[in-house]
Amino acid sequence: MVQHSWNPKMTENSSSFTQSSSAVGQLFCAKERTSTNHEPSAFRKETYSSHLSWTRRCLLIEGKPIPILSAEFHYWRIPDRSRWKYILKLYRALGFNCVRIYFHWGFHSPRQGVYDFQGNRDIEYLLQLCEELHLFVIAAPGPYICAETQCGGFPTWLVAKREIRIRHIAREFIKKWDQQFFEYCKEWYAQFLPILISHERATHPRGCVIALQIENELMQWLAFFRIGLDKELRSLAELAREMGVHSPIIHNDAMPDGSWTRGKRNRIWWSLGLISSSRRSYRVDLYGMDLYVTWPPDNGDQREGSLFELDIKDILSVVRLSNGNGLSHDATFIPFRNANWKKHRFAHAFDKLERTTTQFGGAATSGPVIVCEAQGGWYNQWGRRRTYDDMFTFFGEDHTSDVLVSLLAQGITMINIYMFYGGTNYGCLGDTEVYTSYDYAASIREYGFITNKARKVAAVNLFFRTFAYFGLTETERLPRSDENSVQCSLSNVVICTRWIGKSVSAHGNERCYPRIAFLRNFSSVSKFTLALEGVAVTCSLEPRQVMLVPCDIPLSDHVVLHISGIQIIVRMKHIGAELWVLSLKEAEVGRIALRSRVPLILKWCSLDGQHSGTCDPNIQGDETSDLTNIPAEELSFGAFRNGMFVNDDHSREECASLIRREEVRGQVYHLSVWKPCFILLATRRENEQGGTAVAQEHARFVCLNAVDASTVTCNWIEQENEIWSSQDETSGIPEGIAWGAYCLYFDKKGQLEISCDCSHTNVYYIRQGECPAMFYPMSLVEQLIPYCFVCPLSDKLHVLSSLSTCSVRWTSPWQSSQLDWNMIPWKPINYATERNPLDHLFTHGHSLYRCNFRIRRRLWLKNELILKLNCRHLAVVWCNGKCVGSHLTYSHHIVGPGAVNFWDVSYSGSMNYDLTLYLKKNENGSFENVQQQVIVLIHNFGQGRQPFVVNDVRNPRGLLSASFHGIPVEEVAWYMSGRNVSELEDPFNTVGIPLEDKFVGQSVGNNPFRHHREDSGMEDETTHMFYQEMTMASSSETFHSSSHLSNVVLKLDNSSFLFHVHSSAGIGCWRGKFRLPEILTSCDGCLHMPFALCLSGNAHCFAWINQLQIARYVAKVGPQTVFYIPCGLLRKDEENVLTVMYYTEHENAQVGIRITPYFVDNKTGNWQNEELESTNDLQPFVIYQFTV
Repeated sequence: MVQHSWNPKMTENSSSFTQSSSAVGQLFCAKERTSTNHEPSAFRKETYSSHLSWTRRCLLIEGKPIPILSAEFHYWRIPDRSRWKYILKLYRALGFNCVRIYFHWGFHSPRQGVYDFQGNRDIEYLLQLCEELHLFVIAAPGPYICAETQCGGFPTWLVAKREIRIRHIAREFIKKWDQQFFEYCKEWYAQFLPILISHERATHPRGCVIALQIENELMQWLAFFRIGLDKELRSLAELAREMGVHSPIIHNDAMPDGSWTRGKRNRIWWSLGLISSSRRSYRVDLYGMDLYVTWPPDNGDQREGSLFELDIKDILSVVRLSNGNGLSHDATFIPFRNANWKKHRFAHAFDKLERTTTQFGGAATSGPVIVCEAQGGWYNQWGRRRTYDDMFTFFGEDHTSDVLVSLLAQGITMINIYMFYGGTNYGCLGDTEVYTSYDYAASIREYGFITNKARKVAAVNLFFRTFAYFGLTETERLPRSDENSVQCSLSNVVICTRWIGKSVSAHGNERCYPRIAFLRNFSSVSKFTLALEGVAVTCSLEPRQVMLVPCDIPLSDHVVLHISGIQIIVRMKHIGAELWVLSLKEAEVGRIALRSRVPLILKWCSLDGQHSGTCDPNIQGDETSDLTNIPAEELSFGAFRNGMFVNDDHSREECASLIRREEVRGQVYHLSVWKPCFILLATRRENEQGGTAVAQEHARFVCLNAVDASTVTCNWIEQENEIWSSQDETSGIPEGIAWGAYCLYFDKKGQLEISCDCSHTNVYYIRQGECPAMFYPMSLVEQLIPYCFVCPLSDKLHVLSSLSTCSVRWTSPWQSSQLDWNMIPWKPINYATERNPLDHLFTHGHSLYRCNFRIRRRLWLKNELILKLNCRHLAVVWCNGKCVGSHLTYSHHIVGPGAVNFWDVSYSGSMNYDLTLYLKKNENGSFENVQQQVIVLIHNFGQGRQPFVVNDVRNPRGLLSASFHGIPVEEVAWYMSGRNVSELEDPFNTVGIPLEDKFVGQSVGNNPFRHHREDSGMEDETTHMFYQEMTMASSSETFHSSSHLSNVVLKLDNSSFLFHVHSSAGIGCWRGKFRLPEILTSCDGCLHMPFALCLSGNAHCFAWINQLQIARYVAKVGPQTVFYIPCGLLRKDEENVLTVMYYTEHENAQVGIRITPYFVDNKTGNWQNEELESTNDLQPFVIYQFTV
């Protein structure tokens, strides 16, 4: 590798500084703006610039400015590899061109020296898939990834080595270099990076990897205290270079704080000159940061937090030192009160971001800023009173698109949404905070449903990527008072106007300066006026919604779009003219102002081609009044008043009109549209008969209602041909736009994949070429929009409508089994030194403790025996086979007993158990000389993840302390049991119960997606030995009368069952077999219907389907009761096996089990199954997929 060298003296002397205009700014805000990175590991721009480089604001790929619109993708949260492509296709269809991927060290290394890159761990396949789908990749291999996963992504076997300082953290906020830890990081990089290197864009023309993110949220400073180690980041970067990585190296700052940007110390003490140092800190190639601005209310409280506005109440709310156990609130579930995120906080978090990052200097000003994690939702925790549906309602449909537009308005062109699809924490993949679902209230729900939130993000993606053609990736912000800025009649509509500062084409005697106005409506009014250089249009935008307004965009050599009051979705070239897709609001008129040096006429026709017309304002005269001085609420066009139609004019056949007037900017045409239609703008010419004819076509508009517009997608293949295709590959695939189905996706061959549901009847497709199969030409609109085709979906809708009563078929009687405590392989331990599960690698799920003791032979001073236990997190205690009780020590605070992060006050959180009534007696009725036994089953919610500079990855779990009080005991012997995760092929596919493989199948703890289907489907013959067939109760009366029995099950309906549970039974299992509906297996994979497992009752349950652990249900803690069954896990032509392991602390309890399709709200994807009793017309979420 070529070594770069730098001269400290030359660098210091040649550095340039900018100073704030204020005296305080001159002292405290002097920032280095040098553009040269002198790190030996710096990206060699001069060598690889032909493939990968950058300007001040944008990445250059193959010499072309490319906006990077990215979505997070956690392949390890999608255990069925067959769904990887499905999710990535959704990303692509929704306008993303990149993914950021956290590569999980612990996921690939179950034990020291062993690395697995096969099956659903096949990184080579994943990167090839991204290249096939034309998705760039920002690779983030850590070693630390956070991501709410066990140990922050570190392998458990590494964390168990207590002599190693994980992330070099010696204690909270104190770091000390650990060479041994770095050697293990080397081992991980040596296994992973060779796979990555073969996919780098810098050295491979068709490679997908465009950047390497080193570490994660490694802050350099905390206020004025240095907490980051230069050597930590520098050593990892140099290690990557030594191993052959050539991509730019980035790091994501935990918040906009300027960490690792300047290559020198840049805090107040050095700026004041109070401390001098010549030591240069590490500098990344490109500056990246995370940005989270909104938190959901806590347990129904209307308050919501923000990183940017923490007050003393926020600080005190996370500190709890009191002694106690249980949750940090009452665990009883109460309805979550809907609240809204604060608009003023939201605006404050973004609107100074450009100025803030510019002041950082260094990498933050020499290249584009990358937002590595832009908030796309938030995770939920154990014990919260809210569900992910509640959180989705809180964020609403507009939050993520608001985040995206706010960042684009700051000139940021590299943005990654975290998360856009969350996934599933199968088994024990999640850390202390998160449970099985990682839905994240994201735009695509856990079960794959595309929400309206996702469609609004897609509209922003499509607009920005297609309008980047006009150079809008390199823009400067205009002051709001500037005459070239867009003005608004409402002050609470936040507008940021950006332009490229240079013209792109001539228009008569003037030049066009393309610009975009980024609108965010933070007012309570939805209708207002927009104006640019004296020309006004009306605009309608609901509160909290966003809109991108193109201004001064050339449509042809003679026509310029001046300003639009209608939302533009996407543009493309069609038959030599611009074709734009517009989104109309129902019963409202939208307006666009156009400048033209030639007379224009308007031709329109309805979408079905039944109505058409021509509007020639040049011969009708200009009947409009002066629009610039009329408020929006008084602006009227025809019978349009205050944004709504009056009288019966909404039923008229006309769809659009064009009027002309002379203004300061010359001849301005105002286009009004109020119904979905096709529009052609052309030059007016009189024919021989004296009528109006078309001389030149300037632009075409496809005006759709909001629902159809939200389904628009386009074919990027021709635009991306020079970026993704080799020279010997033929292009010629026409650009195209399609709409009208649940999801539309163009593959690299130009084929259109259609996914339809019951809400659409036709798919429309515009492209230059022959009519595709299954489509029909729309001859009635041919004159306006040539090559427009339609595909009826009636036959698909007939199939979908037949699935309203679809359910799984249970094929065999339920079976039950019990786990005998004596069957468990107990390991004797030294109570004082060996009780921590981490030392035995019993870290995932449960650990069990057994204590044998005897009562002393002497006169007792007390007549009761108390066992005082301190555990993490949920403990259930049995004494001599009978359940004594349980307790939970878990807190949402960062300081306290059971704290999820930071400081778990380990001496607190204990509970007393009175064992007196459960002690065995001898023949004489005395306790003396009788062997007594206590079993403690502890459910560990997860290991900490070591965030920032917090040393919590080894916070104690399992049994923290145990002591007997009262009656004296002797011959105390402690034993322990669990599952050593380093012995498992998949350390996360377990709940830690010993012998669970005997009850579920021998591949539990293995990776069921790594083996062939016939292998993974085989059940261990010994499994059948543990089960006996259960009795099916004929009625609810029979079931309740047999409540003392544990082998009776009540069938509630075709998919729901009710079971008895007894605390004295200890750990038990149920097993049932089912098949998918026949129609799903008879459609050759065309139908996609997700299913959920629903658990209820007051017992703790853990469920496997086909030997993958997909549910952890903790009664009264929750909040999850509905568990997604990964689609690739279900066998379509074979029986599927459901195994549920359970235990309870209640003497008598019941558990409900149900497998059902998803009945959801068609906008949010929120669960509606509970309303089925009162709603008979709900349709399950199911889509029909086919390819044109």
